[in-house]
Amino acid sequence: MRSSLKRTLTISAAALSFVSASGLAMSASASKIKQVGSTNLEPTTAYIRNYKATGSNAIYNKPGKLSGSKVVTSASTAKAQSVLRGYKVAKLSNKSYYMKVVSFDGRYRGYIYVGKKNPVNNFKKVGGGLTYLSTTTSTSLTNNDKKDLSFAKPGTDTQIYKAPKGSQYKVGAAVKDTTDYKGHKLVASKAAMNDMDGQKWLYVSDVTEPTNASGWVLASQLTDYVAPKAPVSVGNDQTTVTKNWQREFYNPATGTKAYSFDNLNLPLLGTSGGSNVNWTTAVKKFNSDATVKGDKKDVVPADTLATAFKNSGLSTVYMKVTPTLLARIPGGLLDKIDSYSGLYMKFDLDMDNIPTTTHYGDQLKLAYKLDNTNLYYKPVISLGGLTNTNADGYAALPVQLNAMNTLWGLLYQ
Repeated sequence: MRSSLKRTLTISAAALSFVSASGLAMSASASKIKQVGSTNLEPTTAYIRNYKATGSNAIYNKPGKLSGSKVVTSASTAKAQSVLRGYKVAKLSNKSYYMKVVSFDGRYRGYIYVGKKNPVNNFKKVGGGLTYLSTTTSTSLTNNDKKDLSFAKPGTDTQIYKAPKGSQYKVGAAVKDTTDYKGHKLVASKAAMNDMDGQKWLYVSDVTEPTNASGWVLASQLTDYVAPKAPVSVGNDQTTVTKNWQREFYNPATGTKAYSFDNLNLPLLGTSGGSNVNWTTAVKKFNSDATVKGDKKDVVPADTLATAFKNSGLSTVYMKVTPTLLARIPGGLLDKIDSYSGLYMKFDLDMDNIPTTTHYGDQLKLAYKLDNTNLYYKPVISLGGLTNTNADGYAALPVQLNAMNTLWGLLYQ
């Protein structure tokens, strides 16, 4: 029995000696590995430092080979996290690199092994326990996305985010309540799929308040913009325009617009005494337009006024200057053109000359800018696609500036 006990004590002592020696060896080995570098990563690259744990490595309180390091998150738990954000890199003396990461919910944080290559050189190419994760994918705007948009249900449930929700660490809502932007027009400039939830997001800007309301919004929370109807003024005061008009000039001395020929009377009259139907018709149509009839105390909305000018034909007027005002050679080009439709001067309405505030019932004198580089005619037939007409159906006939000025002098001086 003494012999057996002696052998047992001998074996136990040997085992203890072996374990102690192994522990000392491991401790010595660990103590030989040092941290030789540490880099805090720049915030500007944060958006490309999103990762998924592979499940091959745990997360430690300090780089795993250092003395005193211990597991704070198991490899399986780390893998179960949807996204990890890397924000610091440590280099060890054994040429291993560890990245300090945090889960998006902030519950898990620590160092994980990422291989023998410095991830700072390329954040998208890491090894070891991490693999790069794209949280959003840019996509093209659809035709519907390019329409004017507005919030479908503005409020606290519809928020504007600095990045698609959940795609970046600690990046939340820029506007948490969109109630104040109800009915506002929004314009989308970018589109992205949120790879975390598979939903489409649009980067929109409020046309009225772009500084206060711009950012990412869930596409499903947007709808087509409907312009608010202008308030209707009730009354019998008809806004009109006079038949007298002004021509706009450029004053080189002041570098500004100037107006002269203050009492020009359109329609233009040829030697035949025929009136200019385009101008006469446009004036009559505007002067009976119900959209610019209302109460004298009310102001005509600028867009209502502009629409009335356009619909009546006053925005652009083609004034017939033939027959007989131009010297022509019988059988020449001008005669041929005039036999079909005549020659016209083109005048564009100068909206800057319209009073800033126009009340219903006011009478306006219009100012026009003459296109002094072209005369126009209205082709009766297309010459095999060679005749280029504008949106009004007129074709330009380039003329020298001197010729146009001479014509102007014949008409009004």
